Amino acid sequence: MVSDIRVFLLAVILRWQSYVTGGVLTALVVLVERLFDWKMPKKTYAALFIVGCLLVSFFLAWRDQYREALRVPSLEQQIANLKAKPPQIQVTVPTPIVNIPPQMAYMSPADLGIARPNYRIGGNIAASATCQNISPSIVAENAGCVRGLRVVETQLNALNQPIVTQAVQDKTYRQFQRDIASIEIQRRSYGPGEKAFGNVFSPTVDESLDEAFRRGSKTVLFLGAYSWKDGLGEHTNEICAWLQMYPDMFTGPGQMAANATITWNQCRNHNGLKK
Repeated sequence: MVSDIRVFLLAVILRWQSYVTGGVLTALVVLVERLFDWKMPKKTYAALFIVGCLLVSFFLAWRDQYREALRVPSLEQQIANLKAKPPQIQVTVPTPIVNIPPQMAYMSPADLGIARPNYRIGGNIAASATCQNISPSIVAENAGCVRGLRVVETQLNALNQPIVTQAVQDKTYRQFQRDIASIEIQRRSYGPGEKAFGNVFSPTVDESLDEAFRRGSKTVLFLGAYSWKDGLGEHTNEICAWLQMYPDMFTGPGQMAANATITWNQCRNHNGLKK
């Protein structure tokens, strides 16, 4: 309560001071006194500048808060709408050009995006990617799509841009392979063109990690291993891409810009059929 009163009185005093020392009314009084050799009575001066300007200052301070209060229902409705249907910023990573034999299925990530509302202190980076059989005629049997999102260090290139080096890309993907070797993969068949949507999440974003993202010293690496069977045998498609961080991507601590351009860069290796 005391702090609220202090803030209110400060707002009133600042407005009152601006009227008394530099307002239009003050200028008119000074102009009339100089031009017509007239002196305003003290009681009139006190009533006009002390009482009158003070009342106006009280009203203006109240009106500012009243207008802010009127915005609350609208903001609450906007927040409710975002929670019900969170917007997504999506940028498709170009799929490697693959000449698929007519008798072969091919599991591939159709797109890769970021769910911006998930990003906040205590939240995470949420990456979305579909798992799709892009073959027009062959069923992908016993197919499984494993995805992962890892936080990695970046390094400045010759243009002073933060990038993920090839050594970090390869090391992280090898660790991803070791991790998925010990998990049970859910498998199913995908008909021609059939796809399924899925999300993966980064570790929890705390203040230090958020600062590293905003500074560009860290980013996330999207990793995938899509495996399946068809008439030609068993196959695995490897996916590896890292998120380009840049200052305008964020509007402040724990806040990702609403219109931020999301750019995924393909890794040097681990994109395409596993050899």
